[in-house]
Amino acid sequence: MFAAFPVEKRAGSPAPRAADRYIGYAYAGTFGSLLGVAAAVSPVVLGVVFTRSDPAVARMLVLVLCAAGYGIALAWIGVRFAARAAEQRLPELCQIAVRSKL
Repeated sequence: MFAAFPVEKRAGSPAPRAADRYIGYAYAGTFGSLLGVAAAVSPVVLGVVFTRSDPAVARMLVLVLCAAGYGIALAWIGVRFAARAAEQRLPELCQIAVRSKL
């Protein structure tokens, strides 16, 4: 398991836990991802709320198509962001991949 903070393996437990003085990072990552998902989904939820008086057939068709396009756009932006972040560490990532047993 890779984490953005040091983790340690406990005896008798298969799940690693954050090392001492790094537990706040685990909580911040958990709550940050929950808030990020809520922020990303809010335009779709607002679209549903603001169009509830329209006929259901037309509304659902438009909402599903727009939500799918919005999801694809978010995924594309996320991949571009991750690629830009990984580009700086590419030599290090290649060395890790070469040493991997997979």
